[in-house]
Amino acid sequence: MVQSAEGTRAVALELCREFEDKFLAHITSGEGSGWKIVASFEGKFPDRIKQLPLDRHFDLNNVKRIVLEADGYQPYLISPEKGLRSLIKGVLEMAKEPSRLCVEEVHRVLLDIVNAAANATPGLGRYPPFKREVIAIASNALDTFKSDAKNMVVALVDMERAFVPPQHFIRLVQRRMERQRREDELRNNRSSKKGQDADQSKTNRASSPQTGSDEAGGSLKSTKDKSNQQDKDAKEGPNLQVAGPGGEITAGYLLKKSAKNNEWSRRWFVLNEKSGKLGYTKKQEERHFRGVIVLEECNLEEIEEEEISKSSKDSKKANGQEKGQGPSLVFKITNRVAYKTVLKAHSAVILKAESMADKIEWIKKIKGVIQSKGGSVKGPNTPEDGSMRHSRSDGSLDTMARKPADPEEELRWMSQEVRGYVEAVLNSLAANVPKAIVLCQVEKSKEDMLNQLYSSISAQSNAKIEELLQEDHNAKRRREKCQKQSSLLSKLTRQLSIHDNRAATYANDSSGAESSPRSPGHSGEDWKSAFDSAANGSVNRSSSQHETRSRSADSRGRRYENGDANSGSRRTPNRLPPAPPSGGRY
Repeated sequence: MVQSAEGTRAVALELCREFEDKFLAHITSGEGSGWKIVASFEGKFPDRIKQLPLDRHFDLNNVKRIVLEADGYQPYLISPEKGLRSLIKGVLEMAKEPSRLCVEEVHRVLLDIVNAAANATPGLGRYPPFKREVIAIASNALDTFKSDAKNMVVALVDMERAFVPPQHFIRLVQRRMERQRREDELRNNRSSKKGQDADQSKTNRASSPQTGSDEAGGSLKSTKDKSNQQDKDAKEGPNLQVAGPGGEITAGYLLKKSAKNNEWSRRWFVLNEKSGKLGYTKKQEERHFRGVIVLEECNLEEIEEEEISKSSKDSKKANGQEKGQGPSLVFKITNRVAYKTVLKAHSAVILKAESMADKIEWIKKIKGVIQSKGGSVKGPNTPEDGSMRHSRSDGSLDTMARKPADPEEELRWMSQEVRGYVEAVLNSLAANVPKAIVLCQVEKSKEDMLNQLYSSISAQSNAKIEELLQEDHNAKRRREKCQKQSSLLSKLTRQLSIHDNRAATYANDSSGAESSPRSPGHSGEDWKSAFDSAANGSVNRSSSQHETRSRSADSRGRRYENGDANSGSRRTPNRLPPAPPSGGRY
């Protein structure tokens, strides 16, 4: 280990980086137990949600008890809304426990991954105190993330319990009423046809000429003239324009009742049956609508003109006397929800056709759009219109609303609708709780936990880090043993290399002596034997040494012959100098 403060801290941070690599490998690549996180999301948690005792809570007796307790001393008037809301809150409360258990399972999986990553990090195995410190820091961070995840999943459940949107129940009621209306229409189709035939026969008898007083004759004549005028209008047909590939666009003039001055204004209306919208402009040439009515949210009702007039009582009497002189051309469009508006700030729009043919065509078109979206169509409250009166008495939505219902059956139906909503919310929680757990636990463990690890180690003092970086005794013993073996091996290697060098030097000296010019034959044989041995791939060491010794003995014999008996080397001969010449001048 580096014997300095900076070196010790660098070693600690390097070990943290090694642990980070192993931990991320276990989380992202499935090398360890990362797959268990997904298994808990797809296996145990959905099973616990499905095993909630919904049947026991939505039992009719239990629903009655909850409704009775929620209303207190004043029973509900129309619908047990307090009781149903209390039932929803009580059932959704049960979803908290499976969510908490899922958080606990993911927490245990993350702890296992931390331990596995620490064991798989080679450097941490060398320093057990530091390894324990890393695991402790990571475990504390995971405990914090577990608490955050529990708070998050409980908040998701409380969010669903706190606010129950009404749109779900409105659509359910509309579909139920539409289904019941169709069943009543099919059941009363024959009786309705008979009633229309009876009304037609009465009308024919009333319009036939009869003898009597002048006043009665005048009345019958005026009635006949009006009937002829209606037939004439019907024969002429509606004065409307139809466009579009399938004739889904209808346009024409209608009179619109003004809410400010209570007067009629002639406006150009355009109906798009495909989009279910009715827009109007002031003139036919305009290209931008001044207002648009969404018919799929509305109801249609035929009314009489005297119902909307604001005249005096004498005027009302006059209108009452003239009532029956001609059918009404007025109809009203209202929103299905009482407190919502239809157009701008108006809760109702009153329209009037220019002729009976136009009214019939407009009613037919608008009625088709509204009924296809689950809306209702009401007829006028006049006894003269026999067909609409009969339809009101034969299974229309207005009649259905006034039908006396069995309270117990109504409560059973409401509990079924509430159960459908609760099951939809539980399915939503089964999809959203895993998202919250991944965000609060898994993703934070990949970022915040590792950041806390680095910051905690960096905040430690040098003495504390040196204390943590104490080697294990077994590891230290193994390391010292390896070092001792390594030193012995290096010493032996050096000794062997020295002996090899000496042998090589001795061989080179022997080769140089044999390669002297006095013995050319031996030198050639040595080279030949060397090449042959290299070609054969094997060298007989003992034979080469024997030949070397024999050649060295021969060379020493020749040196004796040359007077080199005391010579230790060819290069430094030990010969006596020659004698001086005799008879010199000295």
